[in-house]
Amino acid sequence: WYQRRVRVVAVSSLLGDSAILIGTIKFRAIKQHKILVTIIQHLSGVDLGLTICRILPSTIFLLRDGAASAMSRTTCLLNLHFTFILTPPVAMLSTGLAVAKLLIVKNPLRSATWSAGRAHLFCCSVYVVSATLPHQISHYLYTSPLQLNLEAYVCTISRFDSGAPHWLILLEMYVGSVFFLAMLGALIVSSVLLVMEARQCATHHDRGVRMQGLLAVILTVAVFILSYVPDIVVPYVDHYLKPVNVPVKRASSFLENMNTMANFFIYCCTLGSFRQFLASVVFKRNTHQSPQLQFGNLHNHQRSRLSNRSFNKRPKSFTHSVTASAV
Repeated sequence: WYQRRVRVVAVSSLLGDSAILIGTIKFRAIKQHKILVTIIQHLSGVDLGLTICRILPSTIFLLRDGAASAMSRTTCLLNLHFTFILTPPVAMLSTGLAVAKLLIVKNPLRSATWSAGRAHLFCCSVYVVSATLPHQISHYLYTSPLQLNLEAYVCTISRFDSGAPHWLILLEMYVGSVFFLAMLGALIVSSVLLVMEARQCATHHDRGVRMQGLLAVILTVAVFILSYVPDIVVPYVDHYLKPVNVPVKRASSFLENMNTMANFFIYCCTLGSFRQFLASVVFKRNTHQSPQLQFGNLHNHQRSRLSNRSFNKRPKSFTHSVTASAV
């Protein structure tokens, strides 16, 4: 069962993340604030990198029935180091997505002037910080012996056999734990504040909460927490408390891999513009029209309906309109 599910995750991640990148870059398939769309693009790019460097080698390893020759040393190094390099950006970008949505809801007028360049600058700083975190030092300075973990079908290293000082290894473990707990706390706090702020804005302006963008951010954060918490907790329990059986280890590794494919299904369920983009590509009503033109016609039709509705019932003020739309 593990082999079949890993193959499903690999194929879904490749197709889903590619669709998100193409839809947001070329067709503007997600109608949200440009800051949120930019962070979503980077998050999908990181997930795509994890799929190529982590999940695909594991899939090949499983297809060849665990043959040691199926995963060469070069593939193992890519699997291992890209996992260490790309996992922290997933946590920081998810946190940035929740915090950005909170700031947009709290400051709708000011956020209207924010450009996508700021989001790109933030994402680039995330990559730099993740590559220079203290718990990455031993991977750059010391070469650890590679091991094929037949329990989760991934490459692992033995840090205590790498020649690194014992205090450095303990420092890395401490910093890594503090980093994960800090990201987890920031995700939970920002998500709770986001829901409270959205409800407060909706109550103040006597309108319901618009759940499209809000629900997409909340579900992205929730799936990240559910995916990565078991993979962080299980090794510590196995090393310090009691041995963990193989099915539990494989389940925790599988949950971490599922995070790379989850965003596509989240956006399909919560964002109507993304569903319209997929429908315009998959179900072409007119074969002479390009997907971009069809999607533009759908968007123009929806925009004309909204403009007619707003003409019949005008908002009380400009501030009222902008604040309600930001929620």
